[in-house]
Amino acid sequence: MAPTTSAPRRAHVGALDGLRGLAVAAVLLFHAGHLRGGFLGVDLFFVLSGFLITGLLLEELGRSGGPRLWAFWERRARRLLPALTVMVASTLLLAWAFARPDLLRYALQDAPWVAAQSVNWHYIGEQIGYWNASGTRPFAHLWSIGVEWQFYLAWPLMVALAGRGPGGHRRVALVAVAGALVSLLLMIRLGTAVDTTRAYEGTDTRASSLLLGAAAATAPVRNAVSRLSRTAVDVICALLLGGLSASWLVTGGEKAPGLFQGGMFAHSLAGAALIALLAHAPDGLAGRMIGSAVPRRLGELSYGLYLWHWPVYLLLPRPAAGPGSWGWDWGWTIVAAGLSLLAAVVSKATVEDPIRLRTGWATGRRGWAALAAAAVVAAGLWAAMPRPRPGAGTVDVSRLSQSWPDGSRQETGDGHMPKVLRHVAAGLVAAATLAGCGISDTGVRPAGDPVQGGLTEDPGSSLRVYFVTPQGTWPVSRPAPTGARLQQAMDALLDGPTAAERARGLATQLPSAPQPVRATTAKGRVQLRLPWLVRDLRPAAVSQLVCTAAEAPGVGDDPVIEVFEPGMPGPPWPVRCDESGSAVPAHQGASS
Repeated sequence: MAPTTSAPRRAHVGALDGLRGLAVAAVLLFHAGHLRGGFLGVDLFFVLSGFLITGLLLEELGRSGGPRLWAFWERRARRLLPALTVMVASTLLLAWAFARPDLLRYALQDAPWVAAQSVNWHYIGEQIGYWNASGTRPFAHLWSIGVEWQFYLAWPLMVALAGRGPGGHRRVALVAVAGALVSLLLMIRLGTAVDTTRAYEGTDTRASSLLLGAAAATAPVRNAVSRLSRTAVDVICALLLGGLSASWLVTGGEKAPGLFQGGMFAHSLAGAALIALLAHAPDGLAGRMIGSAVPRRLGELSYGLYLWHWPVYLLLPRPAAGPGSWGWDWGWTIVAAGLSLLAAVVSKATVEDPIRLRTGWATGRRGWAALAAAAVVAAGLWAAMPRPRPGAGTVDVSRLSQSWPDGSRQETGDGHMPKVLRHVAAGLVAAATLAGCGISDTGVRPAGDPVQGGLTEDPGSSLRVYFVTPQGTWPVSRPAPTGARLQQAMDALLDGPTAAERARGLATQLPSAPQPVRATTAKGRVQLRLPWLVRDLRPAAVSQLVCTAAEAPGVGDDPVIEVFEPGMPGPPWPVRCDESGSAVPAHQGASS
């Protein structure tokens, strides 16, 4: 029996391609370390997917009385799997040829889970934190592809059941909204954990975005939108687009207040409303702007861009952060994004479009045979590739005081001068250097000495953040926000020196990272979970991290700092900050 409510066949909406282009640009900037709220672009991807997929299912339901599920799943497989297979195989080859051993090792570990479209649950089950371990995993970004695939398997069945008969659209809308609210409650409950990977990557917690998009594709929402005037649509679209853009700009990473307590849900709701309005009036002012040439073309390449950008980012060497590195960092970003764009263009022209447009070799049994052959080649490549030895590519922190990961010596002197004399000599040299630049009193002193006029009676009222000068590692005392503790000190360190501090010759040796350093205290020890391997950090950068943590408010005297490298098995490295402001093995720090 045919349902009484049918969905009209939709024309292609260029504004939705443009919205997808803006979302992928935000993700690329986030992963490059330039837009801390850009990860919300993935949220917009989910809303768009839910909207488009549900619209197709309801359209088919209106025409034939029920969606052809096998045909739907075949279309999804043809659209997504070939480009994914080529990217995975190519990344394994590139990692084997050019990457650090740890990148290849984790790519090989994660590849079977990528093939099974469940890499998100692999990361959750193995407690591989997205925010601090993705820098060692070339396939870390594919968690979202897994979420979408799992949604594609379950949601068509729900639409087929709820959408039949009179009132089918209303029932689908009710199921979608109810599911989104349940998903929101799960995210609120799980988002309070120290590591929010479970809330961020879980299919159940991220289903709210997909389901809000699905609700926006139903007749009740379309009918409500159709009652708005053209002017009202333009005004509301402008407000929603401004709100989404502002959220990307002001959201300070995964620790943003309220992010998992309704913030992402509100972002998805705004995205769903904007998508429904753009689909209704694509030729309005907002639709013409978002659907203009550049964002629309970027949106057409968004799948390939998303697939390729993260492996390119990890494989392309990046300049270390420091004074004057702003231009180099943006230069690296432009090159990395350009290479990702080139890979996406090639993927679209040689893989995606021939299959989507059903070129001769990609039709019927030949198409499936080509996909099966590509999968077999990828599986054989994975099986034949040599596995790097566990621990290869890292560094023994017990040798920090002798030899650093880059082969240099610890920056504390010539090794023969007593430590206290080296300390005083470094202070005199730095003071003379800064005085020669016309700076009479910087307020900066070597580690171990109080910052005159900076520290107060209550150590909890200041943050002591370590930066570097040409003479070594130096602390700066800053007023601490109310309630500031260890994590706030590490966040201040990653933010780098202020303009005034840079003018006084202070810099940072820490490279850019889209994920923060995760810092916690446990049983009198400080635990630092780094987004980088120690071997990739300069000696002064390690000292910056360790000494800032050691002197953070509420930490205590002379703590042991346990350094966790992302994805590395085994116990952490125990280190201390000695009186010269240097990171040393814990036993050496205790005896010096």
